[in-house]
Amino acid sequence: ALIAGTNHFQFYQAAYNIYMKEGLIRRALLCTDAGIAFSTDRDQLLFLKACALYKLRKMNSAELVCSMLLAGEKKDSRVLYLMGKIQEARGNLSGALKWTLDASVNSPDNHEYAFAIAEMYFNRGEYSKAQVYYTKALVLDGKDCISFKRRAYIYNRQDNANKAIEDINCALLLRPDDPDLYILMGNIISGYTSESSAEVIPTELMM
Repeated sequence: ALIAGTNHFQFYQAAYNIYMKEGLIRRALLCTDAGIAFSTDRDQLLFLKACALYKLRKMNSAELVCSMLLAGEKKDSRVLYLMGKIQEARGNLSGALKWTLDASVNSPDNHEYAFAIAEMYFNRGEYSKAQVYYTKALVLDGKDCISFKRRAYIYNRQDNANKAIEDINCALLLRPDDPDLYILMGNIISGYTSESSAEVIPTELMM
């Protein structure tokens, strides 16, 4: 029986969330299948189903469900982003970037999407593009320590030591125990280009 005051979608979503939290992904998947048969919020449950299939590494099935959801005129940014994650899991990094860019265009105020794009560009060695999206990520979330760290690395590559140090200091305020930050600061202060040759510099000498 449904809990009083809830609709079908709320009931199945709650069950899904509980199963997913406990790592019972197959049971969560069964919840979505049952809910799709009864709920009027079919698209929401289809999205949850696609997420469960992705977690189970059933990429073809997850992609099929996402394609169904994207068949309409209105595009859900969450589905676009999930399509990107599916492509990334397959090793199709260009496809992953395309879908994630679409998600970010559709939801420009979403920090997760901006950060994901920055990471993709960073890992591809396209540092100027990565810098743009790390900056966007920081505008959306000023406590994003990783974006500060990555952008400091890029500034250092661009021989912009002052801006690199500014970003490292911001990151240290958020994560004072991160050894990578000390190493990067050591590289900049010492003028080294190899991380392995940098010495750890005490925090009080950096601020």
